[in-house]
Amino acid sequence: MDSTFPCCGLPPGLILIIEPDQGAADQLVQMLATEGYQSKVAVNCQIGVEIARQAPLPDLVIISTPEVCQKLRRYAVTHEIRILILSDRSEEGQRILGFASGCDDYVARPYSPSELMCRIKTLLRRGRKNAIASTQEIVFGRLRFYPTQNQVWVDNKSVNITTIEMRLLNHLFEHRGIVQSREVLFFAIWANASDVKIRVVDTTIKRLRAKLGKARGYIETVRDLGYKFSATADVTQLKVSS
Repeated sequence: MDSTFPCCGLPPGLILIIEPDQGAADQLVQMLATEGYQSKVAVNCQIGVEIARQAPLPDLVIISTPEVCQKLRRYAVTHEIRILILSDRSEEGQRILGFASGCDDYVARPYSPSELMCRIKTLLRRGRKNAIASTQEIVFGRLRFYPTQNQVWVDNKSVNITTIEMRLLNHLFEHRGIVQSREVLFFAIWANASDVKIRVVDTTIKRLRAKLGKARGYIETVRDLGYKFSATADVTQLKVSS
């Protein structure tokens, strides 16, 4: 059992490696095996995307380009899978492009094996915590909601909310205190919709804020950057109840 999760009773995560360089892929497989992780390898990117959509779904996908990340985020079945970009390019612009495509972490080569393993374990732990929390009631100040259901209350009054609005609310909440650019929000919520433009982010935020009423201030506008969910509640501290 993966010692990173001693209390969870969960087996080590399944990691899919989509890497055109067979030598680099083999190196990752060996490193992961020493930590007790199972892995699959696809040297063809398109085949790798197809494998990612088949059961058993991977807990983490390691890829080398933002383009593959965009493809994975377009499908509902792989939309929430943790993605780490392991790239030969380290410049800031490429990192920004990677995160804008929807990746959860970005590591540039040459990398430290110890640091990479720490990042992998962190992503797996975060994914499992979110999977457990997604079935629970979230209480944050005036706001109360169930992430997997279209049920929201503000000051104990029910709010009528759409599925898209719920996904947007939950995404912002999960990343509370962290600015989310319009590009990141667009790929996270609308990546598999070919008939919408990025301005849908602003219109949906506006509509969601209007519905939240006295809780609308939790969604903050960060000028020239995007939006973020408030890091602290104004009534109570964050509480997650089962």
